[in-house]
Amino acid sequence: MDNYAEHILEKKIGTSQMLAMIGAIMLTISGVIVLWMIKFGIGVIIIAVGAFLIFVAKENMSLEYEYEFTNGDCDIAKIINKASRKEKYKFSAGEVTRVLPYNSEKFQNELDVNAKMHVLDYTSGYEENNENWYAFITSVANEDKAIILELNEKCLEHVKVVYRQKFEK
Repeated sequence: MDNYAEHILEKKIGTSQMLAMIGAIMLTISGVIVLWMIKFGIGVIIIAVGAFLIFVAKENMSLEYEYEFTNGDCDIAKIINKASRKEKYKFSAGEVTRVLPYNSEKFQNELDVNAKMHVLDYTSGYEENNENWYAFITSVANEDKAIILELNEKCLEHVKVVYRQKFEK
């Protein structure tokens, strides 16, 4: 019988996403001004480009991460606008050397010892939830990574069972 847990969490809208949306809106407004005051054809083109950029920016403002744990193997997917699903990262239980709380001194020491460690953040980005963030330390082909995940209760229980020798408080 497979040991399975999954979790979907919504990603916080970042500053760059907000700036992209504001820029697209400003471009569209400037297109309207050009349309009325300067030249009709150029104004229509600017409005069309601005509307397209608003559409693209709006699509990127709805972002979720999905974690699927099956017997310790983890698949991480990025879901854009609740429609497009893209596989982001995958790791197996055998690749994980340690599982550490993100806020722990042990994780900070791990980062200090290995300055070249690549950190992959697949959390919501909401700092108030960081007590649920865990770092999965992997080492594959001499490349060390810390995959940061925000676990719900079910995923945390799964991790504690499957990674019991590697899980540290």
